[in-house]
Amino acid sequence: MTYASKNLCDLLGVAATELESSDTDAYAAHVHADDQEVYAGLVANAGEGPGTYSAQYRLVTADGRMLHTNDTLTVEMTEEGELSGYSVLADITELTGEIGGLKFLSDTVPCGFIKYTCDTTPQVTYINQKMLEILGFSEKDRFSSEYLEMCKRNIFLLVPVEERRRFGLYLKLVYRREAPIAGEMAMLRSDGTPAYLFGWVTKTVNDQGVEEFQSVCMDVTERHLDKTRRDAERYLTALSEAYDLIFEYDLGSCTVKYLFGRGFPELQWVQGIPMKMDDVTDRWIASTVDRQDREAMRAFFSDFFQNKPMPSGRSSVIHFGMQSSDGEVRPCSGQFVKIDQFVSLFCCKRGADVASDGAKGNSSAEDALPGDADEVPRVQIRTFGFFDVFVDGKPIAFRNEKSKELFALLVDRRGGFVSSSEAISFLWEDEPVSPVTLSRYRKVALRLKNILDEYAISDVVENVNGKRRLATEKVSCDLYDYLSGRGEFAQLFKGSYLSNYSWGETTLAGLLGDVSHATDRNPS
Repeated sequence: MTYASKNLCDLLGVAATELESSDTDAYAAHVHADDQEVYAGLVANAGEGPGTYSAQYRLVTADGRMLHTNDTLTVEMTEEGELSGYSVLADITELTGEIGGLKFLSDTVPCGFIKYTCDTTPQVTYINQKMLEILGFSEKDRFSSEYLEMCKRNIFLLVPVEERRRFGLYLKLVYRREAPIAGEMAMLRSDGTPAYLFGWVTKTVNDQGVEEFQSVCMDVTERHLDKTRRDAERYLTALSEAYDLIFEYDLGSCTVKYLFGRGFPELQWVQGIPMKMDDVTDRWIASTVDRQDREAMRAFFSDFFQNKPMPSGRSSVIHFGMQSSDGEVRPCSGQFVKIDQFVSLFCCKRGADVASDGAKGNSSAEDALPGDADEVPRVQIRTFGFFDVFVDGKPIAFRNEKSKELFALLVDRRGGFVSSSEAISFLWEDEPVSPVTLSRYRKVALRLKNILDEYAISDVVENVNGKRRLATEKVSCDLYDYLSGRGEFAQLFKGSYLSNYSWGETTLAGLLGDVSHATDRNPS
């Protein structure tokens, strides 16, 4: 030890000269006899090279007291080519009673445990080894260790972007009710892929009198993926009757799989094989899509990869020409069907939603947009300002406000499927998914179905295995018209969107951004 701080000396009750030595490890003499192996292992790991290492062990002070410590050791290479380490020592003696009580839990069941502050930006104060394993953090990997330290300063960095709002609402609810909440959610592993956890969040007061959150979690990733696979298989069976080509896009792992194709024997050899998303999509567009539609197709997929609102208008449908094996170009349309927060299916249909004269369209061709035929849809939807729905020019008198809000949510999703858990997180923002809220949601969904049946427009909402979507090709909507980019709709948006519902602010922010960018491009 070449340097010992005053805090360390005060902690052990010794002078710095008793610890600082170039010949012997005087500090090691204060390590508890039963923890000498742990300390030696830390030093041995540090000798492997630059990085951040940590270990927990006990120290014995000059007056015989025993302290539980957490040692974080950062190793760097000096200009002389020697390894130099800097330790930050934390006294965790007061935590050991509580944490020690969890040792049986950690050793016998696959549970992770986290403690974090009740601040607006919660900071992690403790994370056990099992949780580190679940999230794939390694103390021997320098990048992993540095990323973990960053995440400890803001626990939201461990949560996928699309889950952060729900996670924040749950923490507010736990804090206000002072009662635990259980549920399932995704967290991010160190490599950016999702891990699915089931666990509990509770608020407590630690020995220092400070409020904190505590979470106990079990890894249910395999169960979740198995359920997603089974759901996808059911979707695939239903969708394969309507579409000619289906790909699965997994934004969590950045992979794409070819799942189904009617009349595409050349793709059979790659069926079900995960491939790199960006490369395969670009190669498929270059080899299959008609030359004049390729840029529009690439922009369509780029927006999807970046989770941007689809620019192609009414139902997020892209129209393009596809080259067949005989060299003929046939008109096609495609769209994404969302399975869960990471997985979506891209479904293509040959000859779907194209002009009656057989001319092919694309996302920018006005005569190829769904709903552009002479027949005007019976259902007109107004989202700019307050939300309202009209049938044959007359407003629907929703008898239940939540069923109206559910319909607005389907409109906002623009043709994507909405699961029951997602809908609950919007309709009842301060309540978690539970048997009570699920029962409440089913009643709301039934009331929506009944009111649509009453107006003879039940076909505008599709229900597949409990997930619902709006059949956007069967309605007229000011939002979809505006997003089509067509000149006659440019003035529809006046700065207000779904004023009835606070969750509409996310889409509103995107719309305002589009207006700002449009103004920058065209000052007039």
